[in-house]
Amino acid sequence: AGGGGASQWAPLSKSVSGTSVRKRNLAKEKAYHFRVTPLGVVPTEEESSPVAWAPSPPSRAAGTAGLADSIRMLLGGSSTPLRDPLGGTVSVDSLAGKVVGVYCSASWCPPCKQYTPRLAHYYKQMKEAGRPFEIVFVSADRDVASFEKYHGSMPWLALPFGQAGVGHTASQVREQALAKLGVQGIPMLTVYHPSGKRLHLNAVPVQLTLPNMDLWLAGTSADENPLPPTECM
Repeated sequence: AGGGGASQWAPLSKSVSGTSVRKRNLAKEKAYHFRVTPLGVVPTEEESSPVAWAPSPPSRAAGTAGLADSIRMLLGGSSTPLRDPLGGTVSVDSLAGKVVGVYCSASWCPPCKQYTPRLAHYYKQMKEAGRPFEIVFVSADRDVASFEKYHGSMPWLALPFGQAGVGHTASQVREQALAKLGVQGIPMLTVYHPSGKRLHLNAVPVQLTLPNMDLWLAGTSADENPLPPTECM
């Protein structure tokens, strides 16, 4: 039912055989509640007609996932294509509903090359665990060839590198993202809740564990290692 005023219940499905039901064309500006009514209950020996069951209590309000403006604008807006590891592209809006890690790194930086495999292992673990998590690589490399080779070792998305003076829009988006994040040293992993709340400016000191991912999904920052990370300036 839409938020505000009296609830207007509409049937979503006549029957549910599993634990999920898909519903298309939900309005982004509305909140929805869901409930279940058992039907077709077989009467017991003491009953002559099926039992009349009341609907379950309404669920908490839920809505369609939309990408937070803070994340969208950091990455250049909805028109910016994100590059996948195979060279294809996806929309920035594909990050909606996910914990997003913006990973600033470069192939020339030894601490980055040590941290990237650990992060890649964690990324794959979270995918296997079914956690809504995505990483976007923002390169601090010095040329396109270095960027492409380095991104090829990563399983996640990246802002296009671009070249200054040649289709320079992509280069400007990447450089502006580095500036907006205030990058002073790398590796740097800035973590955002799906709502757009920034949980860590730099999560590199955070232990890469499933419980910490669940904290991020709940909108809570995780404890950081008291030892400062090794960085390239």
